[in-house]
Amino acid sequence: EDTAIRAAAISRLREHIDLCAQLDCLLVVGTMRAQIPDPARRQSCEAYLSEALLELAAYGRELGVGLVVESIMRYITNYLNTVPETVDYLRRLAQPLRRPGPPEGGQGQAAQDAQRRKDPTFHPFMGIPLS
Repeated sequence: EDTAIRAAAISRLREHIDLCAQLDCLLVVGTMRAQIPDPARRQSCEAYLSEALLELAAYGRELGVGLVVESIMRYITNYLNTVPETVDYLRRLAQPLRRPGPPEGGQGQAAQDAQRRKDPTFHPFMGIPLS
């Protein structure tokens, strides 16, 4: 909940997004989100995560970099442990989801992925099944 720590983490992930743009890859957000220290503070902790993810997704969109929000096992963290829980959270967080279109013929996978990330309808959180 320390503002300076959250700002430093976001700054570090922005640097990771910069590198992902150079490498033409996605950014995985996983264990960096840590634990919710007290179940009574779950709502405020999720609000901090949401704020950070939306900021990072907007920054990533500018550079054509999508985010993957990883479901982490219960023995590592105490929230967003399952795919259904993570999907539910991301659906509440994000705009309506849309699956990127079918691959275009003749392009390699990296080129197809880069093209999809430039599409304004591309959903920034690719760690969930889109329907």
